[in-house]
Amino acid sequence: MKLVIGGNGFLGSRLVRQLVENGEDVRVLTRETSDLRTLSGLDFDHATGDLFDAASVRTAMNGCDVVFHCAVDTRAWLRDPAPLYRTNVDALRAVLEVAAGQPLRKFVFTSTAATIGRVQGRRATEDDAFNWADHAPEYVKSRVAAEDLLLDRARDGAVPGGRDVCRQHLRSRRLATHSPWFLRRRCGTRQAAVHHSRLPSRVGGHRRRGARTRPGGRAR
Repeated sequence: MKLVIGGNGFLGSRLVRQLVENGEDVRVLTRETSDLRTLSGLDFDHATGDLFDAASVRTAMNGCDVVFHCAVDTRAWLRDPAPLYRTNVDALRAVLEVAAGQPLRKFVFTSTAATIGRVQGRRATEDDAFNWADHAPEYVKSRVAAEDLLLDRARDGAVPGGRDVCRQHLRSRRLATHSPWFLRRRCGTRQAAVHHSRLPSRVGGHRRRGARTRPGGRAR
C-alpha cells in the first residue's frame, strides 16, 4: 500500500492517478474538509486526519510500505509567513515523528527547485547549496527549512536508517526554464535522496522512486 499525504493537490492528485493506473494500492490522507474532485473516478482508500494528530497519521500509515509527502502550502504571497512554516516545516516534523516508528521501506518528500543555490556562468546543479537567503521570500525559506529538517533527521538517525545518507551527482535541467520540483526520499535501507523534473515527468519520477531503491542526495 502506498500512502500519499496531500494527494488531492496539484501534484499529489496526478501522482495518485499514476499509481492507481499502474495497479498500486493507494491510500490518500487529507483533511475531512478537503475537496476530492481532483481524484474523481479513481479507486483509492481515503483516510482523513490532521498532520499534527499523530494517531490519525499513524493509522493512515498502517499497512503502507511507501509514503509520498506532497502536502505543502504554496501561498508565497502571504504577508504573515507563519502558515507557511506551520505546514511546510512543522507538519513535516510531525509526520516524520510518526514515520520514525513505522516499518516503512521508503519516504518520498516533495521539495522545490528554489532550494538550489544560484550560480553564474553555468547551469546550477543539485550540488549547489542554497546561497541566497538574504533575498529569498519566506516561502522559499520555509522550503529550505523543510529540506534541512529532513536531512538533519536522517543524518542524526531520527529517521529510520537515516545515518546512511549519501549524495547522487546528477546534472540538473536548466532551472530558469522549467520551474522543476525536487523530491527528497528515504529508500531501500531508508537513505535520503532528491529528484527534480517537469510535470508530468516529475510525477513519473515520484512513482518510479517509490518503486526503485537508490540512495543519494539531489537527483533529476
